[in-house]
Order: sequence, then structure tokens, then C-alpha cells
Amino acid sequence: MEQQRERHHAAASSSGGRQHGRPRRDGGARRSGAGWQWGTRLLALLSVLATAGQSWAADLVVTTLADSSAMDGDCSLREAITAANTNANVNECTGSSYGNDTITFDSSLTGGTITLGSTLPQIVSGFGTLTIDGEANAITLSGNFFGNILRLSSGASLTVHHLTIANGGGCPDCLGAGIGNAGGTLTVTNSTFANNRTDSVGAGIANRGGTVTVTN
Repeated sequence: MEQQRERHHAAASSSGGRQHGRPRRDGGARRSGAGWQWGTRLLALLSVLATAGQSWAADLVVTTLADSSAMDGDCSLREAITAANTNANVNECTGSSYGNDTITFDSSLTGGTITLGSTLPQIVSGFGTLTIDGEANAITLSGNFFGNILRLSSGASLTVHHLTIANGGGCPDCLGAGIGNAGGTLTVTNSTFANNRTDSVGAGIANRGGTVTVTN
């Protein structure tokens, strides 16, 4: 009888050990699930932080030499500048994201002249930097003596690269017949200024309270 009781007690102890083991397995599963949730949250947080640190930019491509602003199937330089100034698409000028933007020209425009009907939209601050790059296309901007060609407001940033700025002026109080900088940051590289004239100051470039860097 004593041996039977001992065997019964041993079996009960062994069975009890298995019962005690089950909650540990369940608890391990719960801990694994909690770890998965924390991992998912961490990945989401890292994604948000990466997006917050990303520098947005739009590449806008001018597809016409016309100085237009209309739903006409093309993106004009005037529309592209307006899009960069407002961080929003304008007619057919569209960018995937906006911030520090670059305007280039379609290869079909190579060697062409954009003749303006009026001064282009003033480059403004608060919407990132703007680069107008004509390097691959030898583009000429002609003001047609309707006023200055490009203007910068206070705090704005503009880089002009490989463009010809010509025929600006025709207004008695123009601040810069070619480019007028009223407190912004202007960088000009490998560009040509030709036949710009004014009765005021700065036939090619006039700077008032801003920064100008010219390199060739």
C-alpha cells in the first residue's frame, strides 16, 4: 500500500508539473505578441521621423516657349515659377512634391527664346529655394523691354544657371532691368546678360539689401 501511495503521489506531482508548465507557455506567447506590437510601433515611429527629416523638392519641366498661363497642354516658365512660389500644381506644371525646386527645359526647346509679355512672377520667400537651370538647352529669356525679367522679394532664394537674360528694361523705376533683388539671395552661374537697359540702377542686376553671387 505504501508503494502504491508513493507511486500515486509521484504521478500527481508529475501531472502537476505539466499543469504548472502550461501557463508559462501561454505567458510566453503573450509576451511574444506584445513584442511584435512594440516592434510594429517602433517601425511606424521610425517611418514618421524619416519623413519629417526629408527634404522635399519638385522638378518642373518647361515644355513651351510661349509666355502663357492656361490649360493648353504645356507648362510655361511663368506657370512653373507660380507653382514653385505656391508649392502647388498650376495647370500642366506638376511636381510630385515641393520645397527646394528646380525648373528645367524640355530638350525640344533647345536654342529657343521665351519672349515675355510682362515681368515674370516675383520669387518669394517661405516656399524653399528655386533654381532655373537652362544648362542643356541654351535658353534665352527676353523681357521685350516690358520691364525687368526676374525679381526676388526679401528672403527669397534664386539660382540662375546657364541662361541668357536679354532685353530687360523699359520701365523708369526698374530695380534691375535683367534681375532685381530686393533683399533676397541671388546666385548666377554661367549666364549671359545682353542688351538690358534702365533709367534707374542695375541694367543687368540690381541688388538692394540682399546677397548676389556671380560666377562663370
